[in-house]
Amino acid sequence: DMPTPRPFLCRYASEIPTPSANAGIPSNVKTIFTMLPQESNYAAKPSHTSCSDGVWLVKYVDGVTKVAAGGGIMNEVGDEALETIARSLATNLRKNPREMESIALKEVTHGFVVEERFTGLEADDRAAMEFKIFCFWGRVWIANWRRGHNRFGLLHRNGTVVDWVAKKETHESLPDW
Repeated sequence: DMPTPRPFLCRYASEIPTPSANAGIPSNVKTIFTMLPQESNYAAKPSHTSCSDGVWLVKYVDGVTKVAAGGGIMNEVGDEALETIARSLATNLRKNPREMESIALKEVTHGFVVEERFTGLEADDRAAMEFKIFCFWGRVWIANWRRGHNRFGLLHRNGTVVDWVAKKETHESLPDW
């Protein structure tokens, strides 16, 4: 069985209280910051963006915090990075999807998801591995296998790698999880 990440948090924009100094409700950035896990590794992503737009990966190890933004490589950061993540999530609550996006992304309720960060054991600090699944009539047709911004391959619905011009020997098959 392939491991499934635990969900930590899922919030619609309407569930984030409207800031009010008179009522003692802090800014959206402060509110979201207090919701973020402080010890568990996680991935945070707006609900209405595609690719790695607005995605943050966070890893805590031995008192060190590492962060990767938008499909990048994990780097050691200071405490201010978590406020940057909260600010990004808060900003994305008000942003609309790009014109090129699907109808589904344009119609989904704005919000964000924070879930357990799942990694391949051999590649923990490298860019995230992602599978973009293309479905037609409710069935998987093909998948785009990526690590960060680099395409590793295209996969048939049965999991075999499509033979294509840029195929590399190291990407002959899926990782063995």
